[in-house]
Amino acid sequence: MMPIMGTIWMILTLGNIAIPGTSSYVGELLVFMGAIGNNRYMGILSLLGMVLGGVYGIWLCNRMIYGELSNYIIKYRDMSRGELSRMIPNILIIIIMGIYPNYITEKMSLTVSGLLV
Repeated sequence: MMPIMGTIWMILTLGNIAIPGTSSYVGELLVFMGAIGNNRYMGILSLLGMVLGGVYGIWLCNRMIYGELSNYIIKYRDMSRGELSRMIPNILIIIIMGIYPNYITEKMSLTVSGLLV
């Protein structure tokens, strides 16, 4: 069993399926609001894609963390301290960008406004 890797994998999966407080949530919310503003049917279709992606992410995480161990995986151990020390900054960036998205959106607003004109 790999409890540390499983926990890291679950956190990253929750970030991938756009749980509020993660960086993906902000991006998907902006995409969804833009799609609804332009075309209601495309907005509903994008919402369906977001929901199906979330269901698949949770299903995949469940199979990877709680599934059966194969003979190929038994020989591997959990994450080392070095691997964990490289993953924690990534997780912190995902959470910080989800809590304070204005730091990124303010920097790209000039570029995006130039594309929209």
